[in-house]
Amino acid sequence: MGGQKKEQKSKKILPLGVGAVLGTGAAVFGGCRWLFNYAIERKQWNIHGLMYRLLEGNGEPDPYYKEVDKAEEELKKLPYEPVTLQSVDGKTLRGRFYSGKEGVQDVFLAVHGCRNRGTREYSFLSSYYRKAGVPFLLIDLRACGDSEGDYMTYGWKESEDLLLWISWLIGKCGESCRIFLHGISMGAGTVLMTGERELPEQVAGVIADCGYTSACDEFSYQMKKCFHLPVTAPILFLTNLISKRKAGFDIRKAAPVEAVKKSKVPHLFIHGEEDDYVPFYMMEELYQACAAPKWKVAVPGAVHARSYYVNPELYEESVEKFRAVTR
Repeated sequence: MGGQKKEQKSKKILPLGVGAVLGTGAAVFGGCRWLFNYAIERKQWNIHGLMYRLLEGNGEPDPYYKEVDKAEEELKKLPYEPVTLQSVDGKTLRGRFYSGKEGVQDVFLAVHGCRNRGTREYSFLSSYYRKAGVPFLLIDLRACGDSEGDYMTYGWKESEDLLLWISWLIGKCGESCRIFLHGISMGAGTVLMTGERELPEQVAGVIADCGYTSACDEFSYQMKKCFHLPVTAPILFLTNLISKRKAGFDIRKAAPVEAVKKSKVPHLFIHGEEDDYVPFYMMEELYQACAAPKWKVAVPGAVHARSYYVNPELYEESVEKFRAVTR
């Protein structure tokens, strides 16, 4: 009789165990699919706004965004030349070229961050370009702004696209121009990734503002910060499988910390000390790995992508010194 009861109990437990395993597997896969959509896919699920407010603590009104809106509208009123290029894989890429003072050789190629656009990311910083009289090109990266594309690749394909923009600038500004690649956040990752590519001699320097060491490092950091996960490797592995299948993008290839080991042109690293989105310590890791002549600037009190907004004087002085030492 006792054995019969145990057998009946086992039969009841088995389906529960299978259900728990299947449920856990479905939850893990769902989380990986969400991460892929959140980080890489252009078209976002509606849940992301709610998640951002709940997990990142950004539910409070921030006057910064109203100032950005105003600054961007002012920038859009300035005269510019629309530029359209075709990427190697057939994506239409768009940008805006703003002329500088006559005779100025330096020109800036400005590269924005994830899910942003050139006019917005550089709505404040463009005031420095205008004061300095330098021509500048604001681009929209693939899968962002007015450019085509369904997936962001955190500098992997974007750095290939930069070669096209650089070539266009040389044709526009002449063989004697000096081009500075200036990136913020994912834009910083993109300009740093050019360390793996053969750059024209006109590229005089790279300015990386709040760049990450690698996409894997950044995704892992975000998962630990938002979800307090002790282990992220399995989730990253599965997310990468989804990414390779849907986007043809191996997340491991987006590794600026490896690219800068091959860099030859001078680098300036800038990072806000209070950045908790792309953590401040990543600047030091990038700086130490960089094989090219290099400088670094820490901006006290600045959170992610707001170093110029918090301390424009320090920012401008640092960039001016960098331009001088690269002549």
